[in-house]
Amino acid sequence: MLFGISSFNNNLNLTIFVNLLIYLSFLLVIPVLISLVMSFIKPKLKSNSMIWLYSFSMAMFLVLGTMGFLKEGHEVIEQNYSEANHKWTTALIMGCSSLIGLSLLIGWRYLSISKHKGHIHKHHAQHNHSDHIINFSEIDNPKAAWTAIMMLMSHRLVGGITLGMSVYHMTNEGYASLDIGLILTFNLHIIIETITIFYRQVQYGQTKAKATLYNFYTLLTIVPLMFIGAFSAQYIYSIPWLLASMDTIAGVIILFTAIFELVPEVIHIRNEKPKVLYMTFIMFALGIVFTIVLLSFHSH
Repeated sequence: MLFGISSFNNNLNLTIFVNLLIYLSFLLVIPVLISLVMSFIKPKLKSNSMIWLYSFSMAMFLVLGTMGFLKEGHEVIEQNYSEANHKWTTALIMGCSSLIGLSLLIGWRYLSISKHKGHIHKHHAQHNHSDHIINFSEIDNPKAAWTAIMMLMSHRLVGGITLGMSVYHMTNEGYASLDIGLILTFNLHIIIETITIFYRQVQYGQTKAKATLYNFYTLLTIVPLMFIGAFSAQYIYSIPWLLASMDTIAGVIILFTAIFELVPEVIHIRNEKPKVLYMTFIMFALGIVFTIVLLSFHSH
């Protein structure tokens, strides 16, 4: 399914460009179709179903962050630095990268929420927690809602670049087939995000048509990031500490997002019936198992 550089007179950049288009079509076709299908259905989803969706999604984020990106960052250091200095090098690169990634994310989160302070819980005078703890179901202002949604999608920045780098790697190494495991993993977690964002927009008062259009726009954000990753990959791969740093930053961003943006959505199950509680546990467990199995078929 992928072209080799011999198909274009050994022009690597042109081959990468064509393979990027092929890869993007496989990555985005299913999420786009699902987004279109949702625009024709009645946008109703019970609160318990949303909790189970968040639970499954949270599990996927946690496994992607740890078994995926953080593990990959550790392996890059292990493969490129001497055994004698391995522990100190790992601590320095991964520690500093984690600090940078989390500082940027927390800083952006604080500024974004402060900008909309008083609007996020505008009609919830009785909410008993800080405005800086976001529960999607309590957000009343559509613009403020997008602050929460963008935080949920913040991991796509590094994720998109990493996907682009994988296209460069497959092209440069002469792979003839696509990484099916990567496509499945990406599609599943993007589908969950797409469904969540669609229903939340409708809940905030957005029309189905606009919710679908905005969903499509959020999917398109991955395109320029993949191009950046693909055409800068040869330089990034030549700097192992930078590659490890990117994986580490992506990993900690995903972990932070999973815990602080999704846990508030499921924390209310403590007051629910045992049936709802254990169904949430089951969905969380399925998310863990499912993502582990999928990650077993590919590497970032």
